[in-house]
Amino acid sequence: MDGSGEDAPPPPAALRSPNHHGAEVPATKTDMGTESGQEGKPKVVVIMGATGAGKSKLAIDLAAHFPIEIVNADSMQVYRGLDVITNKVTVDEQKGVPHHLLGTVNPNVEFTAKEFRDSAHPIIDDIRHRDCLPVVVGGTNYYIQVCLFNVPGQNWGRADNCKFDCCFICVDASVPVLDHYVEQRVDCMIDAGLLKEVSEIYKTEADYTRGLRQAIGVREFEEFLRVYHLEILNTNEFSSLNQSPSMNNIGKDNMREILNSTDDDNPLKILLTEAIDKVKLNTRRLVRRQVSSIS
Repeated sequence: MDGSGEDAPPPPAALRSPNHHGAEVPATKTDMGTESGQEGKPKVVVIMGATGAGKSKLAIDLAAHFPIEIVNADSMQVYRGLDVITNKVTVDEQKGVPHHLLGTVNPNVEFTAKEFRDSAHPIIDDIRHRDCLPVVVGGTNYYIQVCLFNVPGQNWGRADNCKFDCCFICVDASVPVLDHYVEQRVDCMIDAGLLKEVSEIYKTEADYTRGLRQAIGVREFEEFLRVYHLEILNTNEFSSLNQSPSMNNIGKDNMREILNSTDDDNPLKILLTEAIDKVKLNTRRLVRRQVSSIS
């Protein structure tokens, strides 16, 4: 699932909106343009909110009214790979709107907030030089904090410490609504190939504290994949053909066959069901941390 950083509170001037259709955004191109604001600071729009609140859709919808380019500020979506698990916006969903720092970072490295800032600043400058408005979108608040503000710590939300002239939009939704959406989204991810993605990067004794493996939806399946892998090793199919076992053959059909098994004592069914429930639980917990940090 998308995002794992959500500790810092938003600046005091953050705008809140009940949903992306009612977001308070400036109504004219002049207001949203690239001219410098107070004290000569460049203008930037920042769209914040919890997982599933509709941040990406709002940003793309803005492109129908203003010349914008989007800078992704989700700490898991910056990595290449696991597009389903991290819920990246697809090419079709982007509707031709340029997206930056989306699926560009080596998945095996730790992309720190400082590295995000050092990457985002020249991108924002380039966007402005193209006479477009930079729109920073994401739920990783510490990325946003370090990118926008010149000082760390408790004074980070002060307007005079901000590097940019920002319009903050917080896309809001009630926690029960988000919980329901999370349940549906995880089920859709399973159907879209989540398990195939995670099986392709599965390694025994993997480090789940760095890079893309930190994403919700990866570690939760570790035990299931370990047992599944052992069963593959023990099948006559591979031993008789003298082939090496592969984890890449886990498709939707395999998974549905396991989930729909009538044998409730089937270890694979138990482990797979538990793993899916953990993904939903951990995503709901993420939502609560995000909502708390921007309330």
